[in-house]
Amino acid sequence: MNNTINKSNTQTSRGFTLIELAIVLVIIGVLIGSGVGIMSTLIKRTKYTETKEAIDAAVDSIIGHAALETKVPDTTSDFKEIVRKSTDGWAKALDYIRDSDLIENDAICNRKSTDLIIDDCTTGKCTTIKDVAFIIISGGENFTIQTKQKGDTVKVYELDEKVEKEPYDDVVKWVLLNELRIKISCDSPLRILNNELAPATNGSAYSSEIFVEGGVPFTGSGKYEWCRQESGTTGLTFDPDFKDSDCLKKSSWGIDKEDTLKISGMPASSGSFLFTFFARDKEGNTTDRSMVLTVKD
Repeated sequence: MNNTINKSNTQTSRGFTLIELAIVLVIIGVLIGSGVGIMSTLIKRTKYTETKEAIDAAVDSIIGHAALETKVPDTTSDFKEIVRKSTDGWAKALDYIRDSDLIENDAICNRKSTDLIIDDCTTGKCTTIKDVAFIIISGGENFTIQTKQKGDTVKVYELDEKVEKEPYDDVVKWVLLNELRIKISCDSPLRILNNELAPATNGSAYSSEIFVEGGVPFTGSGKYEWCRQESGTTGLTFDPDFKDSDCLKKSSWGIDKEDTLKISGMPASSGSFLFTFFARDKEGNTTDRSMVLTVKD
């Protein structure tokens, strides 16, 4: 009886065999490996999220700068000073490319096109995107910026396409000039500000000025073209001095461009005289306003 009990105790207390231990170790290894893979995926996802947020913030900073200065940052140093964070999720510097015509004062609102082009191949089929204002690029997980620039053309590849023997993983964002113009409110309507002309006195010196704002001004000393239609009164001079019976049918309103139209002189007769003043901007947008000049005795 005692012998039976001792044998039972011996069987109950025996340890794992080598095969069982090996199976346990394999299971533990698989679990650890799965955990490392999951952690690696989560870390990668987090880095990409941080990168996209950094790029979005940088775009917002450049737009804010453009709204104040009506130009984009010129150099990489200017870019770093303007943006809140100039590195991506891997602590690597973001690349900044801008159109060279947009670095001058008032350049954004005075232009409707740029030379910077994107060859967008992200879908496997390349599409040409014109009139790009600026581009921001992260080199992604491999730290290498694979997005190629040749002259004024920047090529963006399909994700995971082999570029320089590595899968393409750049994070890229661009802003078109038209988007930028809208965001900084360049395209306010062209309009004449005056509602009426100040009255004049026959035989006395007179001066007045017609003001306009908005549109896309010409660059240079004068921002707008001017034309007038009138019922007429003698003794007054206009600068610029271009008139026609139908201004809108004229492709050119003379060579003189001015910020305002100035009226001066000495009316030679009394009465009420109707004037219609026209202004035209660089893009051919026109505005007009009819006003009556009352000349008293």
